[in-house]
Amino acid sequence: MRRSLVVPLLVALAVASVTTAVRGNVDLPRYPSISPDGTTVAFTWRGDLWTVPASGGRASRITSHPADEVHSVFSSDGRRLAFTSTRDGSTGIYLMDVTGTGIRRLTDIDRPCFPTGFTRDDRGREVVTFHSDLSADVYREYRPYAVGTDGGDFTRIHEAFGSHPVVSPDGRRVAFTRGGYYDRMFTRRHYRGAENADVWRYDRAQGRFTQLTRWAGNDRSARWLDDGTLLFLSDRELDCVNLYRMDAEQGEATARRLTDFRERDVQHFDVGRDGRVVLSVWDTLYTMDLGGNAPRVVPMQIRASEDEQDRYRLENIADDVSEAAVGPDGKVVAIVAYGEIYVRDVAEDSPARRVTRSHARERDLAWSADGATLYFTSDRDGTESIYAVTVAQTRGELKQSFAEATGAEFPIPPVGAEDPDANADPDTNADTDTDPDTDTDPDPDTDADTDADPDAAAEKAARWRDALRFDIAPVVQRSTNDRNASPSPDGRWLAFRGTRGNVSLLELATGDIRPFRTGWDAWITWQWSPDGQFIAYAESDLDFNRDIFIAPVDGSHPPVNITRHPDDDEEPRFSADGRLLSFTSERINEEYDVWTVALDKGLEALTAPERKAYYEQAAEAAKKRGPLDPDADDDETDESRTPAWSLDDAYLRVRRLTTSIGNESGHELAPGGDRVVFAAGGDDPGVYSMKWDGSDRTRLSGPATIQGIDPTGEHVILVANGRAQRVPIGGGDAETLGVTDEIRIDLEAQSSQKFLEASRGLEEGYYHPTMNGVPWTEATEDYHELAIRTRTPEEFNWVANRFIGELNGSHLRITTPAGDDGNDLAYGRIGTTHRRVAGGFEIISVVPHGPADQTPMSLTPGDVITAVENEPVPDGVTFEAALVGRVGKETVFTLQRDGQTLSVLLTPVSWGAERQLKYRAWRRANAALVSEWSGGRIGYIHIQGMNQPSLDVFERDLFAAAEGKDALIVDVRNNGGGWTTDRVLSSIMVKPHAYTIPRGADPSATGHYPQPRLFIQRYTLPMNMLCNEKSYSNAEIISHAFKTLGRGTLVGQQTHGSVISTGGFRLIDGTWVRLPFRGWYVPDGTDMELNGAMPDLVVPQTPEAEARGDDEQLRAAVDDLMRRVR
Repeated sequence: MRRSLVVPLLVALAVASVTTAVRGNVDLPRYPSISPDGTTVAFTWRGDLWTVPASGGRASRITSHPADEVHSVFSSDGRRLAFTSTRDGSTGIYLMDVTGTGIRRLTDIDRPCFPTGFTRDDRGREVVTFHSDLSADVYREYRPYAVGTDGGDFTRIHEAFGSHPVVSPDGRRVAFTRGGYYDRMFTRRHYRGAENADVWRYDRAQGRFTQLTRWAGNDRSARWLDDGTLLFLSDRELDCVNLYRMDAEQGEATARRLTDFRERDVQHFDVGRDGRVVLSVWDTLYTMDLGGNAPRVVPMQIRASEDEQDRYRLENIADDVSEAAVGPDGKVVAIVAYGEIYVRDVAEDSPARRVTRSHARERDLAWSADGATLYFTSDRDGTESIYAVTVAQTRGELKQSFAEATGAEFPIPPVGAEDPDANADPDTNADTDTDPDTDTDPDPDTDADTDADPDAAAEKAARWRDALRFDIAPVVQRSTNDRNASPSPDGRWLAFRGTRGNVSLLELATGDIRPFRTGWDAWITWQWSPDGQFIAYAESDLDFNRDIFIAPVDGSHPPVNITRHPDDDEEPRFSADGRLLSFTSERINEEYDVWTVALDKGLEALTAPERKAYYEQAAEAAKKRGPLDPDADDDETDESRTPAWSLDDAYLRVRRLTTSIGNESGHELAPGGDRVVFAAGGDDPGVYSMKWDGSDRTRLSGPATIQGIDPTGEHVILVANGRAQRVPIGGGDAETLGVTDEIRIDLEAQSSQKFLEASRGLEEGYYHPTMNGVPWTEATEDYHELAIRTRTPEEFNWVANRFIGELNGSHLRITTPAGDDGNDLAYGRIGTTHRRVAGGFEIISVVPHGPADQTPMSLTPGDVITAVENEPVPDGVTFEAALVGRVGKETVFTLQRDGQTLSVLLTPVSWGAERQLKYRAWRRANAALVSEWSGGRIGYIHIQGMNQPSLDVFERDLFAAAEGKDALIVDVRNNGGGWTTDRVLSSIMVKPHAYTIPRGADPSATGHYPQPRLFIQRYTLPMNMLCNEKSYSNAEIISHAFKTLGRGTLVGQQTHGSVISTGGFRLIDGTWVRLPFRGWYVPDGTDMELNGAMPDLVVPQTPEAEARGDDEQLRAAVDDLMRRVR
């Protein structure tokens, strides 16, 4: 029966805002589904599924599992639910009774699957419809599938791409969505571009596709009200997503809005047979009855029981260490574990004492030069501010106080009550400043400062090793974000970074703050010179070239660029005597290496024996370093302490230290300058140590982050696998600087902290100065109310991604890592398409060069696989499920071929590996078509990604595919981006300036050029480029460039409109926040973001062509190019 569209059904929103809504304690119900009779609603909350009467009331929890159970649909009889769960690893579809019993898996596969409804197939079998990317297609889109309620093999509903398939009640037609793949959760509000979502209809009998909506925004997630009427979501009016209905035959010309939400989007909905609708908006479920003449939206009040695990979680933080900083005495270490600060002695088995106790995030540890104060960054006041910790009481002081009050005697003198370091060698606290007047003297001056009291400084530092109680006070607390405290070695200053690249100096004696560097570069790094008079810093210019500068703290002269190179130079590190500086640079082969530069030109004049003696003596002097004595008199003048540097020509004296393949980064220079420590990539990644002359390369550990080197230069502090370690700088056994604690996490407080930190980071770093016009403070306050209700990672991701979706920006994603339940096993593939037949699986086709195409034991179409590892594959088990856990393992397959029983050995691969095999086959097939259509005159190259491996293939194919051709097609469709646009342009945009002819060659053979002289293989003949709506990011930049530079005809569909350079940062629990920081513009000033490259020749990709297997875009590119080369 068709329902009338005559009665106006505009429904006024009954609830004005979340603050006035009437609701129970279920404060974030989502993804509702409604039973066919309209009496029961299922929804997800706190990671589980619940059911509640459609009139509201008390909800019943029907799943209880650590995994996420989110999406659900009712069966036609209302007695069962198909739902998604991650309980076996990837998001799969499961079936259960509405009581929560009889749970079993339907999609036994390792790819995400999302159910959309129940129907019956051509054989009358009950099936669940869903969408997934099972086919590993090159085109970045889901396909619609069905699976029987008894499990087993999957069948495609049709051969075109599409998501959210739903079958009409009479089974004749399928409504589905095309587009929106890059925004799978439809979190990006107001997107207008070539990949917008539209509703389509597929008529099963005729095999015909009809586009029902063509709105420039998003129309999606259609559901059948009856055989002739569809409900769907659209943002075509009110700048908001609302519920619409339309005639399934006439399409959007009959579209009528049913709801009137003006600020909050309708996020999800479902409809029963009788026209009762449930929909979710913000934090509330609503119902409406379309069966009457005046339907209205009614909020549901839902109550449910809660338990302790919904509010709190215990976290063992032993493996959650993110930072470690050793004190200036080398005997105490501060550690950050899960955002809390601990201190402990470096001696083995020493206990760690917790310093901070809050749900704020503490980080950026830095010790004062005298060891008395520990600085750190915290967001406990709502912004990032800098705090100082000092010891308020030690164990020894507590015992002494008790003894004085009671007369008690302790068998061991309380530490801290007497000499804190009675066994220490007082010479280890000697001052190691060098004599600046002896520029070429290899012997550093190691005379002690006679006015200093090393024992006094050591006593203050030693109190940390026995500390019980601490005082915490703000040091820099402003409305801006301030972090990265860096105390000067002379104890006078505290450098820190404010907004973006603004570095300021706090004079500790007066509290005055003055700017040191003002800029945009949020990645600026710096280090104090040993005397505290200069700062070396690495900063980028607007061409994003990073150099190292040295500037005086007093501003007496401008900064000096000491590296002066067009490739990046980073990580400046001084030796303890200030005569040497190390840094990392990518100036050779664009791989980071460790370099050094002698700031004191006199070091360059040393003979080899003198140089060796200098480093040996500098290393010995470093071993005598200790904490600064703040009470010591400084008799030296500023002039006598100024290093004898020659900075203007320092860039000419740089010396490469590491030369291995791969990047060396995160390096530190030993105080004596005699060794460097660095994290190396390459074939054997890990942390390495090397002597000043490049010898004695020693592996210290596996992959780890280097935290620093202790003041004596004897040990390196690392964080590896979430634990702090101390390892001898020359190699040896690592000591774990463990933290043993279990903290109680208030989940609401943690969600609040995470959300606000993400908001601050985006506000400060997002590329657009007005946040794309979004009132960020208001939006933050708004979504924060939702965020504090989240309890699971999936819930937090859902809220956070809708929050950043307000920006309508690309490259934005917030992802909380899910826990590993140990059930996520890879399913094997052998590179075939197949179908279930009596006795096994019949091979339909074989992917070239895949596991099943390896001679002599290759498979052929018509083979029937009857067993895997000598075990028959039971009914109801997919072929891939029979290969679970077999990836990379040689496997026995038994098959029937022409009446023979054969056994073959094949090695299954993963879904990703099979996808790559299919991609290569697709690429070869395209090249063959281009050759056929052009009579062999045009070559074809597809660039899979804008990255180095794809660039290598591109350069290879410039010879293999283009040699002897008259023209070339370069295809960047379905390319997800990267960074290599300018490398490709260097190849295809070159203008010939000469040619060469060797002796004996044909003089008329012009146009040739010596390949060894080229930066990259070039191509100068006519060409076209292909792009589509799946061309993303850097693939769009090259599409814009190809058109802007007039290199040829750009063919296909407009690109996605998502071009921003992106980085990111992590939150306290490892949540990753992508941060777009740099915009891209075409020469006329148009922002490439939201303005995809428009082809000269627009050719849409249609579902009809997909079903036929035709590539109309490729054909159009060939035809256009042939007209130019005839």
